[in-house]
Amino acid sequence: MGSRKGTNQTQEQPEAKEEIPVEEAFEALSNIIDRLDQPEVTLEESLELYRKGVRLLVECEKTLGGLEREMILLTEEGELADGRNE
Repeated sequence: MGSRKGTNQTQEQPEAKEEIPVEEAFEALSNIIDRLDQPEVTLEESLELYRKGVRLLVECEKTLGGLEREMILLTEEGELADGRNE
């Protein structure tokens, strides 16, 4: 039982952060959802897939939030007020 506990701790360490495009993150989320729908997925695998999905969602929200702020600033400055360069 002791060695298994050590293994779980290793698996729960955060992965190295690597930025991926939002489109790829959405594709990965779609794959996670598809995998979670499979009846043979174990509880442990479901939990790990859920964790990965949450991490992807957080990264997507950060990216999209930054893009939204940038669009608001550009609109307020009048540069892209109607979606076109003036």
